[in-house]
Amino acid sequence: VGFNEHEKFTKKQQGGTCMLVGNMLKSYAVEMGADSTGLGRWCWFRFRGQDGFTSRIVTVYQPCRSGRIEGNNTYAQQRRYYRSRGDHICPLVHFRQELRKSLLTWKKEGDRILVIGDFNENCQKGNIQKILMADDLGMKDVIKELTKRKAPPTWIQGTKQIDAAFATADFNVNRGCFLPFFVGVGDHR
Repeated sequence: VGFNEHEKFTKKQQGGTCMLVGNMLKSYAVEMGADSTGLGRWCWFRFRGQDGFTSRIVTVYQPCRSGRIEGNNTYAQQRRYYRSRGDHICPLVHFRQELRKSLLTWKKEGDRILVIGDFNENCQKGNIQKILMADDLGMKDVIKELTKRKAPPTWIQGTKQIDAAFATADFNVNRGCFLPFFVGVGDHR
């Protein structure tokens, strides 16, 4: 899990990420962690296969931009964190830069990478798509590649795909889809 370790407002604090590994995969899990800021922006598992290669699956949550600097929304929490350190750069810029840096480090270490997340921006032509699909990371939208279709809106009240799965070219994905709303937890596909 990853969550904001710096503030505790209520039992239901917004933001954070979580991953679970079931019986079939747990024997391959060799490492786990979360983003180093303690803001809960992403968490990950690293797996080593029988072939000796390592794969890293990362779950991310990029907050929605918000003009509200007060309160418990995730953007405000992250903004306060950076401002308390004298940093006035937008938390979304930090998210993108620091995620990219982590992904490049893991790729250099030889990991195959799958990033699954709620990016809260258009995953077909937004900033995150451009960063992940740039030449240095070379990731692809794996569900789009598998289905050969334009993705549906992925938030119940939305009009765009804001959730996606991106993988490096060496990460083999055989199946994937967007489920209907309310099949899992929450109001996203």
